[in-house]
Amino acid sequence: MYDLINIGYIIKTIGYQGEALISCRIESDWKALFIEIDHKCVPFFIHSYKNRNEGAVVKFKEFDSDNKVSKFIGKQVFVENKYASNIEEEENPYANLIGFILFDKSKGEIGPIKDIIENKDQVLIELEDEVLIPLHEDFIVDLDGEGQTITLDLPEGILDL
Repeated sequence: MYDLINIGYIIKTIGYQGEALISCRIESDWKALFIEIDHKCVPFFIHSYKNRNEGAVVKFKEFDSDNKVSKFIGKQVFVENKYASNIEEEENPYANLIGFILFDKSKGEIGPIKDIIENKDQVLIELEDEVLIPLHEDFIVDLDGEGQTITLDLPEGILDL
């Protein structure tokens, strides 16, 4: 069993060789990152990485194409706690979505994200007009860190509540 700490999430794919942009910087002694899949943290070994202002571009040994990585966009990323001594754990890993423009897959642009509220049971997006929308990884269709947009596939009627 691993002692893990949440360090962020996968923002998007980079290029066509299986690289991903994650929302945190990588330390040189890290061997693997764990991606949350079906409520379990699965290890993926780091082949190479390059730290950037907005996070890190990571090439995993297990992925050789953007198609393989794209299914992990929006998924939470963890590292073994023993390697995270220099990281201050962010209270809310989605906090950097504040200011992003929210889109719904079928309805188009919804509006800017005012706040991210993390409750015990769920994470909520608060919009400018104080509307609250649940944020769940299954709803995330696309997360564009550079374009500052997030597209969700929201259940029908949720915006009418």
